[in-house]
Formats: sequence, C-alpha cells, structure tokens
Amino acid sequence: AGGILATSFRFVFTARRAQLDVLLTTLELAAIACFLWLDSRRDADPSRWDKWAILGFHSALGLAALTKGPAGWLPLAIVAAFLAWEGRTRSLRRLVPAWSLLFSVAPLIAWVTLATLPAPDGYFQTAVGDNVFARIVEGPSHARPIYYYLHQLPPHSLPWGLALPLALTWLVAHRREAPLSRAVSSESVRFLICWIAVPFLVFSLSAGKRAGYLLPIFPGLALAMSAALMAYRGGARPEPAARRLAIAIVAVASLELVLLVGVAPWLNGSKSPRPIAQALAFHNPSNHPTGLYDLSPLEGALVYYGAGPIERLDDVAAVESFRSSGGSAVLMRARHASALREAFGLRTIDSFRSGDRALELVHFVRDREESRGLTPRPWGDSRPTAIPGSAPR
Repeated sequence: AGGILATSFRFVFTARRAQLDVLLTTLELAAIACFLWLDSRRDADPSRWDKWAILGFHSALGLAALTKGPAGWLPLAIVAAFLAWEGRTRSLRRLVPAWSLLFSVAPLIAWVTLATLPAPDGYFQTAVGDNVFARIVEGPSHARPIYYYLHQLPPHSLPWGLALPLALTWLVAHRREAPLSRAVSSESVRFLICWIAVPFLVFSLSAGKRAGYLLPIFPGLALAMSAALMAYRGGARPEPAARRLAIAIVAVASLELVLLVGVAPWLNGSKSPRPIAQALAFHNPSNHPTGLYDLSPLEGALVYYGAGPIERLDDVAAVESFRSSGGSAVLMRARHASALREAFGLRTIDSFRSGDRALELVHFVRDREESRGLTPRPWGDSRPTAIPGSAPR
C-alpha cells in the first residue's frame, strides 16, 4: 500500500508543490490513525493512553481545520459514518467528550475571532462567508459539475488507477466477509469504504471542485488497491488477465516517470513563481520595493522566493501613487501593461509566462535617455546602462 501511494500520480505530483492539501492529508491521516488505535482497544480496559489518543485525534482535527477550514473535520464524518454502519453510535460519545472540543473546534473559532477583530469591515464575510460557505454552495471558484470526480479520480491515481474498478468491486464484494485473512477483516473493509466514500460524496456535492481536494482519500485507496491486487494475484482472476494488467501498469508507470522527471521540471518556468522572484531580485540590486499590480495571489510566493520587498497595488490610482512616491518598477499582467503603457510611460524590463498568464516587469520612463533605448536603471541607481546587444532607437 505504501508503494502504491508513493507512486500514484496525484500523490507524487502534489509532493513537488507547496500546497496545503499535503499538510491537510498528513493531519487527517494522523486523526484516522488515532481512531483506529482506539477502536482496536474498544474491548480492553480503559487506560491513560486512551485519553492521549483522544487528545491526538482532536488535536489533529483542530490543526487540519486551521490548515484548510471545515474540510479538516472530515475524519470525524468518516468515523461517524463507520460507527453508524457498525451499529456502535454510542462509541462516538467516548471519542468526542466535551473537553475535546477545545482542541478540535476552539482553535479555528479563536483564529477567526482574533483575525476579525482588528480587520476592516467585511473581512469576516469575505474570509468565512465567501471563501468557505459560498465556495461550497455556489462555487464562485473552480465550479464543476457533480460528476467531476468520477472522471478525475482514475487518471489522477494512475498507474494504479487501472486497477481502480477492481479495487472498488473488491470492496463492495467483501464488505460482509473476511477476504484475505484475519488482518483484513470485513470490518476493515467497511472502514475503507467510509474513508473513500464520505469525502468523495462531500466534495462531489460541493460546487467548487479541484482534483487535489481528494488527496486525503488516496491512502485509503492505496490500502484497498493493495488488498484487491493481492487477491487478484492469488488466482481470483485468470492468469492472462493478471499479466495484461501488470503490463499496463508498468507501461503507464514508465510514461509517468518520464513526465515527472523530464517534462514537469521544464514546466516550472511557467508554473512556479520562483523564476519571477529571481528576476525581480536580479533587476533590483538596491532592494527598493517592487509594485505588484492586481497580482495579490503572487505576493507571498514572490517574497518566499527572495524577490525582495513588495508593495501591493490594487488599482490604477495606487499605481499613480506608487510612481509619485518614487516607485520605479511594477510587475503586472501583459494586458494591463499594454493598456497603461502610454499613460504611465511604461517600458518592459522582463517578461514571464505566455498567453493569458503572460506577465511583464515594467519601469516608469522618466527621462529622455531611457526613452532612446537605454535600459531602465535599477531601483535607486541614477546611472542608466545600455541593454546588452541593443542599440538606441
């Protein structure tokens, strides 16, 4: 199961990126592990370790909620569905004592409260109303149809997605009988079904959808696929079919390896903000603030990768104020640069990405030398220098 998870496309692809889904998956997996340890001891006498496990379960839920909002509480929904299926709803009381809410719910409420108090009017509506509940109900961002994950899950779980129908069939067929050994009981199978089905249904019903949202169910899928493939190898299917499935998995895995090792790094220039941050630092040896016009989502990433000080510019009036106060360079979308070029006397220093995502680093032209083809001086440097390989116009 560990090998299947570590070689699944979505898992490997996301591991290359700085995304909150990775941390969310870690914390949800920790919560599930705490519950399974507790559940394995349900017939044993209570011990002090049980309280520590309950504390670990709710601490993981609280940190997961701080990471990505109410989605962090999905393990509790998985556990509730499983216990209801088993007819053991009373066990939920033992898992969720009153004091546990201080660790699973209170941290998120405290954070929202402390963030809202000093914030301007409308912050709560934007941060919580629009970014959490409106995203679920209305889908203002990444809106997709309800069947979106049905055709997204198989390719994102490749090469093992080829065995996904086999794994799902195996889960349904063995939900009431021990399929392999005492280590894989029917109860374990039912928990795996809840682990996979509950988040899948919740995210399918949500209006806003992205393939990465399903990352926390991939460990459960890996366990289901490993058990199904073990049964498949053991003669549950004809040998020629097993051989063809193995060949297909190896072929797809080889193609993925080429894509991840050869193609994915080549895409970094158009996907990662790191090259942009490096260019800003190169063009700004004096470390003066760089304006960022209508590109607030890039702000944190540019600072993280060492672009230097950034000043957010939300509208044209902010650009004018930035120029009047001595600002020299602004990063903006190429279409904005074209629209504002004449009004502000903009000159392009560098460009990044292409198509609708094209960006330009522009400089305010303030004197006659610059307009004749000399390079825009670095921020704070009064000496213009010629662009290598260029001639004055």
